[in-house]
Amino acid sequence: MKSLLICPRKMTKLLGLTVTALIVCTAQAAPFNTLDTRAMAMGDTGVASAQPASAAIFNPALLSNYTAAPKIALIIPGIGVNAFAGADVDDALEALDEERQLTQLSNMILDLNTFNLATFQQNTADFSRTAVDLTNNLQALQDRPFNIQGNALISFAMPNDDLGFAVYLDANAVIETTPFISDCDIDVLLGYTEFFTQVALDNVAPGKFVDVNCSDRSEQLPIVVLDQFGLPAFVDPITSKSPDTGIPYLVSSVEVAAVNINEIGFSLSQKFSFADFAVSVGVTPKYMSITSFYTNPTIQQIDDGDFDLLDALRSNSRQHNAVNLDAGIAMNFLQDQSITLGMVIKNLIQQSFNTARFERPDGSSTRTRYNLNTQVRMGFAWRSHFGLTISSDIDLTDNKPYFTGVSTQYFGIGGEYSIGKVLDLRLGGRTNFSNTNDSVVTAGFGLNIVVVRLDLAAEYGDNNIGFAAQIGMNFR
Repeated sequence: MKSLLICPRKMTKLLGLTVTALIVCTAQAAPFNTLDTRAMAMGDTGVASAQPASAAIFNPALLSNYTAAPKIALIIPGIGVNAFAGADVDDALEALDEERQLTQLSNMILDLNTFNLATFQQNTADFSRTAVDLTNNLQALQDRPFNIQGNALISFAMPNDDLGFAVYLDANAVIETTPFISDCDIDVLLGYTEFFTQVALDNVAPGKFVDVNCSDRSEQLPIVVLDQFGLPAFVDPITSKSPDTGIPYLVSSVEVAAVNINEIGFSLSQKFSFADFAVSVGVTPKYMSITSFYTNPTIQQIDDGDFDLLDALRSNSRQHNAVNLDAGIAMNFLQDQSITLGMVIKNLIQQSFNTARFERPDGSSTRTRYNLNTQVRMGFAWRSHFGLTISSDIDLTDNKPYFTGVSTQYFGIGGEYSIGKVLDLRLGGRTNFSNTNDSVVTAGFGLNIVVVRLDLAAEYGDNNIGFAAQIGMNFR
């Protein structure tokens, strides 16, 4: 199943597509996950704690809320990648990829059709074992999503205690993959398995059927037919179609969809004073170029060595242009203003788009729809006088995936300890209230050398992995 491209050693091909998409430059996607390096290391937090150069993508209000900030802050550039796979997906995909179980079953049918008395019993046993393994792997993949997200950011910010602004190019590409395993396929494979555990060479004759009764169809599919010479032959379930309906024996498919959003934004923030307190308000109008890629091949197509997933995605793309708006607020508390509370609303204008239509070899076609939804997040930050910062963010919205991936409602917490204004050590964690299998621990560090800043970060969980790197400059 090499074209699934999901197992770890195949991931580079999907990453290649992600990088290809990012070369154009881009925007914010679902879930609320910027892949900013410092934020990733601190539990993916930043609504109240982001540094000036990253404020525009987290909360534009921060640009006028800093008590001490550089006059100019740059990111040139920042990049990040993360991946998520549902439980047991890696093992099942690795088995399908390495063992090529569909191809094995087709080859075994060819061997069985030689009707060699010496090998018949062993061949039927091998077929049954492989069919059971394939059934187990397909069931493990049922509706289990896999996604990869890549991000690139370039920004220029001029924070100011009263009026701050920033301009940025943010690139975000998300690839989501979800196998749709039909119950009919399980019926077919189990029916073949049951038949081959009982069949003997001397009773192979036409009239043997597998009963398929599932939500998608109800019919009898022949296991044994007469070939062109009038001799009995086993029907290959991998490549054959129903003689009555023309529907393939196996109908499972894999939806692979990607969204690349090229975004340029301009952030403006103003501080307003009321009696004994002040509040910063920020907005970010942004222009977005959105390109979607979509394909939904059957597992037979995927197993075909001539099928190229990346070519299928590129040839089934569709572009839209849109404008949108982010808005945020931030307030400092205590006499030393060491506590900051912030809230941001991203993509105030909800939008919906159709993908291109994917045409299958049998003439059928499919497409899907994806949404750019409004996202709301709150953040907290506390900065001490001895170099320690604690931050926490929580999503107030349940953020739906573009397609069929996992919903996210993140809660993250992290800390940073600065040593001599040269080395920053960071640690954190993040969990997903919408999915118990989506939690990570995070870590990273930053180096400040004169005006240049280098940041590295990583996150890891049972079903997640990610990294980010960033080069920036601060001029005071």
